[in-house]
Amino acid sequence: MIRHLLLALSLLALVACGGDTFEQYIARANDAVAKSEYPAAIIELKNALKLQPDSSQARWLLAKVYLDSGDLPSAEKELQQALVRGWSQEEVTPALAEALLAQGKYAEVRDIIVSGLAPDTKAKVLALQAQAALGLNDTAAAEGLIDKALIEMPESTKALIAKGRILASKQDMAGATATLDKVLALDAEQGEAWSLRGDILARQGNAKDALAAYDKSINLRHGEASDLFKRAYLNLQLGDFEASQRDTEVLLYKAKTHPGANYIQGLLHFEAGRYAEAITSLSVVEPASKQYPLALFYLAAANMKQDSMAQAATLAERFYSAVPGSVQGRKLLAAIRLEQGDWTAVQALLQPVLERFPDDVGTLNLITNALLHEGKTDEAIALLSRLAELQPESPGAQIRLGAGLLLEGNSDAAVAHIETALELKPEYELADMLLVNSYLQKRDFPAAIAAAKAYQNNHNTSITPYYVLGKVYLEAGNRELALEAFRSALTMDKADPAANHYLAQIAVAENDLSGARKLYETALAGHPNSAATLMQLALLDAREGHETALVAHLEQAGKADPAALPPRLLLARYYLGRGKAEQVAPLFLNLDARQQQEPEVLRLLAMAQLSTGDSSAAQLTLGQLLKTTPDSAPIRHAMAMAATDAGDTRRAMTELRNALALDENFLLSRIALARMALEPQSTAEFTRQLEKLTALAPNNPDVLLLQAAAAQGRGDTRGARSLAATAFQLAPSTGTVVSLGTFEEIAGDRDSALKRYAAWLQDHPDDSTTRMAYANSLQAAQRLDDAAQQYAAVLQADPENPMALNNQAWIMRDKNPAQALTYAKKAAERAPDSADVLDTLAVVEYTNKDYRSAERHIERALRASPEHPSLLYHSAMIAVALDDDATARATLKKLLATSPVFPEIEQAKALLAQLDQ
Repeated sequence: MIRHLLLALSLLALVACGGDTFEQYIARANDAVAKSEYPAAIIELKNALKLQPDSSQARWLLAKVYLDSGDLPSAEKELQQALVRGWSQEEVTPALAEALLAQGKYAEVRDIIVSGLAPDTKAKVLALQAQAALGLNDTAAAEGLIDKALIEMPESTKALIAKGRILASKQDMAGATATLDKVLALDAEQGEAWSLRGDILARQGNAKDALAAYDKSINLRHGEASDLFKRAYLNLQLGDFEASQRDTEVLLYKAKTHPGANYIQGLLHFEAGRYAEAITSLSVVEPASKQYPLALFYLAAANMKQDSMAQAATLAERFYSAVPGSVQGRKLLAAIRLEQGDWTAVQALLQPVLERFPDDVGTLNLITNALLHEGKTDEAIALLSRLAELQPESPGAQIRLGAGLLLEGNSDAAVAHIETALELKPEYELADMLLVNSYLQKRDFPAAIAAAKAYQNNHNTSITPYYVLGKVYLEAGNRELALEAFRSALTMDKADPAANHYLAQIAVAENDLSGARKLYETALAGHPNSAATLMQLALLDAREGHETALVAHLEQAGKADPAALPPRLLLARYYLGRGKAEQVAPLFLNLDARQQQEPEVLRLLAMAQLSTGDSSAAQLTLGQLLKTTPDSAPIRHAMAMAATDAGDTRRAMTELRNALALDENFLLSRIALARMALEPQSTAEFTRQLEKLTALAPNNPDVLLLQAAAAQGRGDTRGARSLAATAFQLAPSTGTVVSLGTFEEIAGDRDSALKRYAAWLQDHPDDSTTRMAYANSLQAAQRLDDAAQQYAAVLQADPENPMALNNQAWIMRDKNPAQALTYAKKAAERAPDSADVLDTLAVVEYTNKDYRSAERHIERALRASPEHPSLLYHSAMIAVALDDDATARATLKKLLATSPVFPEIEQAKALLAQLDQ
């Protein structure tokens, strides 16, 4: 079957190739080139190369097509291939120099060897090397190369044109023009000369004659791409977008990835406000940004218009790095940083611009915004005053100054500027609103009411003045008139979110939660994507305990406004509170770079990482947070917890002390420090911390439990139990019930502990920690069936719990060895370095008669805990099963000599006696 299939495929391939010869492909390619149909020519030439991969002719023709269509890297590659395969060096060398020059590879152009070339070819290459020297800012070398070219061929038009370029680069336009006149006298049909003449005329500001020169060159050179580009760009600058678009379409037809054509197309899209299309076109240009640096500028600006701030910032940074002297580049990056809330960066970027152009309105507006956000009101007011002076007839300037004065608390001065704005533009709603707010700031309620009513009269078809008036009445304490104003707003739009919100807040204040919900639902029916309304409904859900609705409303709010943080933050807090920490990180994945660095985002993310046991990630996140909040005791404490989880006790102690240095009464850190000092060698430190805690919070349950530990350390079992009982009474919780149960067991009263655990689980069936403690106690009491039942319940809630898996395996090892082995292996996967888990696995494998595997696992367990008596006994037991009686006997003798007491001592004695028979 396979042979038949291969034969069929071969026949299909032959049919596909049949009928078209190499010569036919070449002929069709030449026809396509004559019509400037470059994509078609490329297809034909690639088909030809499939038949004859080593054809230097096809490689040469393909290279020329790539060169003409602007695909310079591909042209370079094919020229090299054509040269290797034997195509004429006289043709390839100047073409290769052109391709390298166009890519800005000036050093490689200079390295081309010209010896052995015919004089005409040599002159062409030397002329191109002269242009490369110009690109390297080596004018002297360029002039020397031109002289050499003209020695080779005194009337070389290529060399003379290159000379004209050098003269133009030295601003000798007269000399350049005279040189071109000489070229055109020699050959009036020399298109490249007309192209350079167009460049010179354009530089001199003679756009009309420049366009005529480009027209001449385009006609002579059959639509040369570089000339089309220059004509399209000049028309774009002149505002003739239609003419520019025509040339651009021709360029794109010839080569849709041509960077120059896509650059102009991107600018045309940008000019027309088609920002998504501009991004598509300019993205093609991005790899050639050294040649077209402004592409980065417009690409950044287009992304900003599309609210892609992270991408906009990256691109604007690249443009700023490439062209640090560009004022517009600084202003664009500053505008993006302003949107991202990086006020310091805005000021740093714009201060040099402001010093150079103190009256630049755009710069003043950006920097005052940053200053106001950063709370530098005095500095902002000075600049806002300057803006108002520069634009005395601008209501916007007056409004901004008024708003700044309001922020400063200078209501009287603010009113004057806001009123000026209203005189200049009576229909300016923002001025009306600010005037009302200025009177509210002064607590001048009669004036605020009068201003709100004037606002209403000026804009009687707008709904906004009604709820502005209602808000004023609310602040003035006139509930009835406020209700009347808000209800009047709803007669204009019953679903208006703002009016419904204010009425709902009044309902909430009166504990009418049902009425508030109806108002928000009415607003949502008319505005289903109102994130603010969805947030308010979520807050009502929280008050009324509707958790499913709470999550649904917050998720809907996040979808309605993907850039909004509050819904995500509330959801994150909810998930943390419900023990669903793994659901926190996905909430923050699609935030932009600035939002991901928000302190509350980092804090919640770190808490989630700590909760899921990802201490390494938590330390990284908290490290980022500490850069902005180094003086936060809670963050230092969180870092200590992350370090503890990672096993870095020294770092944990350092961070706990750092937290206490910032706030000596920070209870959590002092409690943690006391717990870490419970080791025998730290008794003095523990006592010192406990004394401070007892003075600071004597009735704190954690402090009481630490006192219980201290009492137990002194041998006061009764006192320890009493303190733990007090902690439980003050704050019944998982921690206090397990602690009390533990102290009861230590006191020999396991029955009380078991009853307490059972009673607690009756009311808290989902408390896996307490259930685990209950199961352990049942197992210790040899109530194995009951313990197995509790471990099963733990595993139902948490199937990966290694200790529940381990203990269940131990209990089941004799009754159901196969099932026990499944549990034991899974436990070892979750806790591969635990001596207890490895020991259980070894014993269960022994029960299943897999003695070799049991031997390997007991050896690993002993490496982790070499003196553990039970492990040593199990190793002897396994050695006997493997017929290694000598090792078993030696292990048992040593064990019984050094460990007179351990749970399995009788079994060990019996095994030794058996071996000695």
